[in-house]
Amino acid sequence: MKRVGMMICAIAAAAISVTALAQGNWQSQVAAASQDAGVLKQTMKGLSNRDQLSFVGAVNEAIAKKPGSATEKAKLGVAAFKAALESANADNRTAVIAETFATAPTESLTAINEELSRNLKAAGGDQTKLSNEVMDAVVKRTATSDDAGARQTFAALSFIRNNPSSKDALVSKLDPGTQEIAKSEWIDPALKGDYNPILGATNAEAAPDLANVNSLALPDSATAAILADMMGEPFGGEDGTLSGQGNIGLQARAVVASASSPGAGKFGTTVIEDGDSEKVILDPSHKRNGRAGEPSNDTPAPGPHPGPYQNQLP
Repeated sequence: MKRVGMMICAIAAAAISVTALAQGNWQSQVAAASQDAGVLKQTMKGLSNRDQLSFVGAVNEAIAKKPGSATEKAKLGVAAFKAALESANADNRTAVIAETFATAPTESLTAINEELSRNLKAAGGDQTKLSNEVMDAVVKRTATSDDAGARQTFAALSFIRNNPSSKDALVSKLDPGTQEIAKSEWIDPALKGDYNPILGATNAEAAPDLANVNSLALPDSATAAILADMMGEPFGGEDGTLSGQGNIGLQARAVVASASSPGAGKFGTTVIEDGDSEKVILDPSHKRNGRAGEPSNDTPAPGPHPGPYQNQLP
């Protein structure tokens, strides 16, 4: 019996040691995770709720300090956001969203709010309850930030873009000092892709080139499924893809991207000029080698094509 007891104690001690290592070693992974979302996702597993939030905040701060353009940082920020949300403990997801809006570079929130909005639309369902929960968490987390009102507005935009009728209710949750300016000067331009008014009121850098943040091209089924789960909603078809909940039209929306985008070789494209750079229209309803929308491989899909930065969902 004594030997059995010693073995049980040894096993328990080993388990505690592994847990302590997992929860105490995340600091060493911050630099790598800020560059590689896969490292972030793997490190998040096994962390306590508190350590998950500390880790997400530290990764966002590391991204902010990196050399490079706002566009490059926005790409990293979007990838980090999705990885953090998908690997967060189930009861910690709302707090992870709030931590992201509190700690990501303010200019990167232009891309992050659109990414969240796109996946919320793909998730479907009634998002009223989730929007209230997220906004309450963001407002509380950003209360002491110098640019609290701007950060809170970016979070609100994620929901307002899909449900314009929620604007007044969500604006009422913002920092009182910025409610009027957010409602009259920030939100409407941002919904049209112009973030200069809101960024100009902060110490943020200029907005990133959203047309070159390639992950904004289509919703991510894994992220959308997580958001649907947060709302207690079923998601997708039998294979868990975006085929369900009326998302076929969402997948088929044409977007503008860099000519070097991976999607340029997958979907039918139309080359357009944007100043000194060349961009392409990616139309998922018009795949190369047939299928999807069935037009010929080199014929643009019918209907108007969006201009640069107009890749927001209706």
